[in-house]
Amino acid sequence: MREYVLLTVVAAAPLLAADFWEQKQPSDWNEKEVRKLLANSPWARSASVNFSGQSPGLSGGGGRGGRRGMGGFDASSGGPRVPGGGGMGGGGMGSEAGGGGMAASGGGPGAQGPPPAPRVTIRWESAEPLREAAVRVEDPKAPKLVELAKQFYIITVAGLPLFGGRERGERSLPDRARLQQIQQRLKQTTSLKRKGKDPIAPAQVELISGPAGPVVAFLFPRRDPITLEDKDVSFESVAGPLEVKSKFGLKKMVYRGKLEL
Repeated sequence: MREYVLLTVVAAAPLLAADFWEQKQPSDWNEKEVRKLLANSPWARSASVNFSGQSPGLSGGGGRGGRRGMGGFDASSGGPRVPGGGGMGGGGMGSEAGGGGMAASGGGPGAQGPPPAPRVTIRWESAEPLREAAVRVEDPKAPKLVELAKQFYIITVAGLPLFGGRERGERSLPDRARLQQIQQRLKQTTSLKRKGKDPIAPAQVELISGPAGPVVAFLFPRRDPITLEDKDVSFESVAGPLEVKSKFGLKKMVYRGKLEL
């Protein structure tokens, strides 16, 4: 009898250890499970931001920035309110950098040292589980994600502040031009890294207005595919004096028997 009980517990262990996205169909995921998938899963995580010591060169600017559609998206309407900044904006991935940026200094007189480094949420929006989650929250950009995911790894970073410090020559630039400079700088300082292989640079970078602030979307080409043999991949980006680094274990990003990124 004792051996029977032991065997029963051992046999049940794999079932108990399986994640809900492997046990249940996407249509059966409840709201709590969808939120977990979008905020704390192999494809989404919170990461701390470090000060890199670089000069602050990114700015959200004042007032409303120009819209410049990239990848066929337009972020003119608000997206679903989900953890980490509300996804990539309603209607898709346009660019709209409104509102003032956060200053890189510690504040007014008497301030000591830099402000506390923020935490950001990094998500692989192109991975099938997150695309399924987009359908569950009735995100209007879900169909477009399916198309773009064929060509790009799509990663969003929510909670990354845009800095108010401007370099010489930028003061007279209109919002649209400043927005394009921010996108270009992020494109130059962001990559996916694997051991022993060349970094993958983003083909496009977009800034989106989310319910909780700006969301940055990076579109990385799939020409040099990431595979399970790479073991892990690191997302690295520098925004002014802030540096974001997060390593993802690829073995954990297998969904229904296939690596999903």
